[in-house]
Amino acid sequence: MLAPLADATGSARIACFHLAAGESVGAHDAAIGQLFCVVAGEGWVSGDDDLATPLRATEAAYFAPGEHHAAGTDSGLVAVVIEAPAVEVLAARST
Repeated sequence: MLAPLADATGSARIACFHLAAGESVGAHDAAIGQLFCVVAGEGWVSGDDDLATPLRATEAAYFAPGEHHAAGTDSGLVAVVIEAPAVEVLAARST
């Protein structure tokens, strides 16, 4: 099954993050739009409100340009991160 995640305009950068159990990406501001897509394992993300929101494989979080955010995991995760000046999220889940 193909499930489109996002459309990006302008130059885009795609990275794969491997976080081991207990690791995190410290709080920082998104330089450009960022879609954090968990493809294996589970963890959490937080935004401007600093509240940890759990994410597991097949779920994603979007951070707007300038949004303060962080991510981490207790058990390990792999995430694909798409960064672009404009990211249109095509599928969303309400929390």
